[in-house]
Amino acid sequence: HVDEPSPHVDWSAGAVELLTEARPWPETGEPRRPATPSFGVSGTNAHTILEQAPPVPAADDTAENDGDTPVRDEVAAVNTALVPWILSAK
Repeated sequence: HVDEPSPHVDWSAGAVELLTEARPWPETGEPRRPATPSFGVSGTNAHTILEQAPPVPAADDTAENDGDTPVRDEVAAVNTALVPWILSAK
């Protein structure tokens, strides 16, 4: 589709454009979420949505640690709310 863009898309409308080279993805204050669809020949469809990892909190010299738990484990425990959502249908 790079050599010959689909005639089914109105490329002149400006809402959709074909990326032909890498370019910066601007910060908006919200997590970036790329989506990748895949359409199989036999009718199988798969869609993946990723989300930008949250920023790693800056080390806080005043934070207390019991000495038994590595700080990285404490940070990981905070970021466990995201889970995959798998949907399957016939």
